Amino acid sequence: TAVGGRADKPLWDRVRTGRPAGTRILDAHGHIGASNRGWYLTGTDIAETARETILQMDGLGIGRIIVSPEEALFGDALAGARQAAAELAPFRDRFSGYVCFNPRFADALVPEFDALFGDGFHAGFKILASYWKINLEDPGYGPALRYADAHRLPVLYHTWDDRHNSPRMLESVARAHPNAQILLGHSGGGTDGRIE
Repeated sequence: TAVGGRADKPLWDRVRTGRPAGTRILDAHGHIGASNRGWYLTGTDIAETARETILQMDGLGIGRIIVSPEEALFGDALAGARQAAAELAPFRDRFSGYVCFNPRFADALVPEFDALFGDGFHAGFKILASYWKINLEDPGYGPALRYADAHRLPVLYHTWDDRHNSPRMLESVARAHPNAQILLGHSGGGTDGRIE
């Protein structure tokens, strides 16, 4: 056990000291593509960023990462999904993607669900209610939630302790869609959200 480590937490000790975990890890919350939200990824070229990310993944023992393309989160959701799938095609053994379901793009996205999820790249939905200013309980998310429920897909929610995506709000969503695999990104965010 490392100095200050815990014999009952060998995985924690390995990760804390920068060694690979020694078990298969799926990172279910990643981002890729150009960003303008106060941080900047090292490159705007998705393939270049993927190669850099793989080096970091290898160092940490991460086998696969599911990413939300920035272009899909903050631009045209359908075009962003297609762009990421195309540019990450050479890296499909390490990357999967989320369909970023912004209700404002529902008319374009919903008819494409079967094609998107049949492409071998997309693995679930990402919902970013706080940034989009559309409460996560809004019925506009219904098409994505019903599809996720019917196909047992993950839905990654950005959660924080605010009025758009507080973890407590997910109680009704999860009950209404019991087969959807609900993931709470940031584990509630601030202290109040984590307590929830």
